Amino acid sequence: MNRVSIERIKAQVVALGFDTNVEEKLQAHVSFGESSFVLQFLKRSGGDQCRFGVQVEGDTVPYYTAVLRKEVVVPQELRTLEERMQKIDWPELSETMRIAGEVTMPGPMISAAGELLQEVRAVPDHPVLLYKYWAGTAFETKIPGFASIRNDQEISQRFYVVQGQPVITGDEAFKFLQNKWMERRMVSARKERPHSSREGVPNNESKKKRARKK
Repeated sequence: MNRVSIERIKAQVVALGFDTNVEEKLQAHVSFGESSFVLQFLKRSGGDQCRFGVQVEGDTVPYYTAVLRKEVVVPQELRTLEERMQKIDWPELSETMRIAGEVTMPGPMISAAGELLQEVRAVPDHPVLLYKYWAGTAFETKIPGFASIRNDQEISQRFYVVQGQPVITGDEAFKFLQNKWMERRMVSARKERPHSSREGVPNNESKKKRARKK
């Protein structure tokens, strides 16, 4: 990949509304001789966040994936533990342990994390707290019921980039997924309504039958 290719990719990434300072990330991949890789970006809106994975193939961007993660509401009884969870850089810790290939490592951060986790796991509702800080890291597979929690908190979509066609920017994708999330919740709420409430109002066919009987 040469300088022209890097500039071409950068232009496509910027057109999608992502970081204009992407050149450093591209140079890092080039230094490893990679021609196919994913650039990661993050956008936030209120308590929601959306993670984007921009696929690079050669000097083109064929598509990107967007994963909306809704704000995680932690139960009141876990707020004190949450304050302590916030003080630990879990993504950094996860990456350090992944590279080292060890489950435990010496250091204040590791010791503090280990002691905190013992307390967290003693609380019945602890999986949602772990999800809030571990989702997206190598630790996420250790969250009890992770798949179920993720299904309840996340929604994703792939967006293709077609040459000559208007692109869907990251901000537009973010709003699209928020609307899709609301639609999913509304459908779920309708399904959970009591059967009697759905049958409370007679339909037109029932009205016609009663009219004929009269």
